[in-house]
Amino acid sequence: GAVVERSPAPGTPAFRIFHVAPEVRLTLRDLTVRNGLAESYNDGGGLWNTGTLVLERVTVTGNAAGDDGGGIRNDGVLRLAGSFVIGNRAGGEGGTGGGLYNLPVMGAGEATILGTVLRGNQAADRGGAVWNSGTLRLEGSTLEGNTARVGGGAIRNVGSMSLARCRIVGNASEGRAGGVSALGPVEAADTTVAENLAPIDPDYEGDFRIRGKSGPEKR
Repeated sequence: GAVVERSPAPGTPAFRIFHVAPEVRLTLRDLTVRNGLAESYNDGGGLWNTGTLVLERVTVTGNAAGDDGGGIRNDGVLRLAGSFVIGNRAGGEGGTGGGLYNLPVMGAGEATILGTVLRGNQAADRGGAVWNSGTLRLEGSTLEGNTARVGGGAIRNVGSMSLARCRIVGNASEGRAGGVSALGPVEAADTTVAENLAPIDPDYEGDFRIRGKSGPEKR
């Protein structure tokens, strides 16, 4: 039930809340991580994981990065369950992954997201909720009200991603794919992708295959 936060008061120095080093394991439960700030071209406003990070019933909210991963940057192994990633921002001209920036640069870049809500996150470039170039699995999760300026209002994938029993609804992009931008393969089952907004391909673009709630297999 605790809150770990950076004060919003004027003059407070910029810092992220958690940095998990390689070879280290951190588990957080029933906690709020709030108002972290990674300025300039730094990533991971709330958390930057290069080890193993487990978040259970954790809220990551109001964090901002000057570049990528407003809420979380994950280079290691991440498990996010029963949690909320809400109102985080990846700023800067090329800011990607407003909620989560997942990539295999300093580690495995493997993320599993279960029963989690990603809402109201923003990216100045692509991937309002999620930007992935690693391996990412989402199950039973909701992505709604996320925005990106260039593309992938909810998701921008250039790695490998699978979705099961997810809802991707009401996200927006000023450019392409208000829902899912899939340069790398995205396999989805029993997943709803609907009511997303963008001038081009409002729900999804690219190598995106879906079976179940949104109709037959599509690509």
